[in-house]
Amino acid sequence: LYYRRMGRFAEAERLFLDCIAWAEKNKKKKEAIYPITLLNLGVLYNDRPNYDYDKAESYLKKSIEALESDKSAVEIEKNDSKNYDYSSHYINLGGCYLNRGNLDKAEQFVLKGLRLLENRYRKNKAVFDAGHVFYDSWVILGMIYQAKKQYEIAEQYLLKAHATQRDNALTNTRATYALCQLYVGMGRYAEAEKYFVTATQNTAKFIGTNFPFLSEKEKSDFLQ
Repeated sequence: LYYRRMGRFAEAERLFLDCIAWAEKNKKKKEAIYPITLLNLGVLYNDRPNYDYDKAESYLKKSIEALESDKSAVEIEKNDSKNYDYSSHYINLGGCYLNRGNLDKAEQFVLKGLRLLENRYRKNKAVFDAGHVFYDSWVILGMIYQAKKQYEIAEQYLLKAHATQRDNALTNTRATYALCQLYVGMGRYAEAEKYFVTATQNTAKFIGTNFPFLSEKEKSDFLQ
């Protein structure tokens, strides 16, 4: 996970693959580390600069299959576990389908993940910090409905996501840029400009604070 966050994708990929191979060799496929690693590898392929959506979809599907090998879909839907989040597997697969342009499947899986998330959070609110997962699901749903030209629904989800992370410059960049694109598509250019300026300023601020060693050109390239 450290290598993935640092952008060292080849090293992250190697370690994820090694972990999966170890789990399969040592009959650890029933343990949580196996579906979690499949999930993380799928996310890596979905998000890295040279996208590989075939591999992303394959590993994200495998992560869900690993979950469902022990539990039926109904049992997972009613899950009340305090130590494992099933929802991210479905939400990330939905995000992969969005990237592939399969909007109906994207909607199906993200909504299923959101139902799981809401159910778990409602029952275990005191021990479960779900803010970032809710944020991701709302942003993805906003982008799905924008692509479907259901602009009012898209706006509702994106504004909800933006409000939850208003003070987090980096995290909120996704919702802010998505709102900018949405308002351009709706012809609401003044609102689009406002969100674009905010997103650019927040990103620049984050880079300046967390990557002071970068040259001005490298910072400019990052913003592009």
